[in-house]
Amino acid sequence: MERVARDVARRLNIGLAEVSSPGRSRAASQARALTAWAGREAGNVSIARTAKYFGRDTSTMARNVARLEARMRREKGMRKLGGEILKLLDALRNTIIHD
Repeated sequence: MERVARDVARRLNIGLAEVSSPGRSRAASQARALTAWAGREAGNVSIARTAKYFGRDTSTMARNVARLEARMRREKGMRKLGGEILKLLDALRNTIIHD
């Protein structure tokens, strides 16, 4: 989970500490939702597990992921970002498997 969060934060140009902080900044909230979404899509990580990792409420995390998915349907740039994150995670997984 930490690796996914770190890679998402790096892609969004924010620090993992900010993403993990108790604050409610838009950038950190988006990074947490992207982490939950990517973890679910690429790694079979439940939204509940991601919420626990970040110390957040599961229903809030699920609602943020649903909003993110709606935004991905509407906005090409957000779909592209999601695709880039999944490719990054896939490349990481392949590197780990082959090492």
